[in-house]
Amino acid sequence: MQAQKSLSAINANRDLWMAQYRQELAERDRFSGLEASCKEGIKEGIKTGELNEKKNTIKRLAGMGLSESQIAQAVDLPVEELRRLQ
Repeated sequence: MQAQKSLSAINANRDLWMAQYRQELAERDRFSGLEASCKEGIKEGIKTGELNEKKNTIKRLAGMGLSESQIAQAVDLPVEELRRLQ
């Protein structure tokens, strides 16, 4: 009888431990996904900021009267890409 109670207690603790372990794994997986999303968002934000800066630079250089080829050279873009951004 005592052995049966001990075995039941061990099994109950095991079930509780397994439930906690599964929950921790799920939280870790969720956090990893959020972390990856944040990193991707930061990369996209940097790309957008760099693109906006190039557009602003193109506008300033065009306002100074530089030719398309000069502006393209200054911002390190092909003339076709420069035209697309304007």
